[in-house]
Amino acid sequence: MAFNILDRMRRVAGNLGELPPDLVLDLPRLTVVGGLQVHVENHRGLLYCSSEEIRIRMRRGEVNIRGQRLRLAMLRAEELTIEGTLDAISFVRT
Repeated sequence: MAFNILDRMRRVAGNLGELPPDLVLDLPRLTVVGGLQVHVENHRGLLYCSSEEIRIRMRRGEVNIRGQRLRLAMLRAEELTIEGTLDAISFVRT
């Protein structure tokens, strides 16, 4: 319930100030470059990492990235970059 009220307040604030929804709602932002690279912002840490699958924790759930020869090219507190051959990106909400 607390998340619903907070989310509504953030949506209203975002609409009023014309701020991007990912910033106001603390949503993940993924930038995919040609199926070879994905840059993820607003993550909460890694859950699993192998050369074929990387699972990333988000505020509400996780993002799963599947592919071949995947590797973490960059890892920072709130952003990361994955390189390799990307096959699928999926969102799991909790």
